[in-house]
Amino acid sequence: MRWGHLEFAGTGSDDAARDTASRKAEVLRRAQQDGLLDSSWDPLDILVFVNQLSMAWADQPGLPSIESGARDQFLADRRAAIVTAVERLFPAAIPHTTHHREDGPA
Repeated sequence: MRWGHLEFAGTGSDDAARDTASRKAEVLRRAQQDGLLDSSWDPLDILVFVNQLSMAWADQPGLPSIESGARDQFLADRRAAIVTAVERLFPAAIPHTTHHREDGPA
């Protein structure tokens, strides 16, 4: 996954990217099971969405270097944006509530 390229830039580790993708898909699956995200979506589809966002940022010119110290903040800001986007695009289902009439039986 492309996000792995951001996190592991310069290491050449495909295994690390695969492990990251698998771990993140499982986190999404647990969030769905806990009712935090829409469970009608395959977690991998959500992860692909996240991947596409990260690709846009990873390919931008002027990505902060590790040496500059700005990269950690850049990644934190991008993660926060992705979390917000996922919560809004794949919201938890609103629990079905039973409405009771206050004025007696129907």
